[in-house]
Amino acid sequence: SGDDDATDDSAQTFRAPYPFGHKYTGYADVLGYNNLHDIYGSLKYKSGASWTLEGALHKFLRAETADAAYNTTGAVVFAAGSSERDIGLEFDTVLDYTFDKWATMQAGWSHFFTGPFVEDVAVNDDDLDFIWLSLTAKF
Repeated sequence: SGDDDATDDSAQTFRAPYPFGHKYTGYADVLGYNNLHDIYGSLKYKSGASWTLEGALHKFLRAETADAAYNTTGAVVFAAGSSERDIGLEFDTVLDYTFDKWATMQAGWSHFFTGPFVEDVAVNDDDLDFIWLSLTAKF
């Protein structure tokens, strides 16, 4: 997935043709697929027909330490420059409520804990929080 030598003429970093963002790499949308290993697990609890609660955990690692970390569009978000592989950890909590077949609501919170790689190369290595509320109406 990653490029093991950024100075040669051969780019070996995987480029996702259809980057789906938080659908696969967490709701905070910090990272995309390029040069990424995502160790992922989730638990989902459904209460009746209306409520669903989900918790997910992502452990992000660089595939190649000579390559950067990229965002969902494929742009460099953290430049190479460290031998650390560990980018960070993301925890997502999502609560869904279904009003009826035409309307749903979703609320969520994501927290991204920066890892040693980000702490080595980023100007701002603070953890990140992302909170959202969405209402969906189907026509």
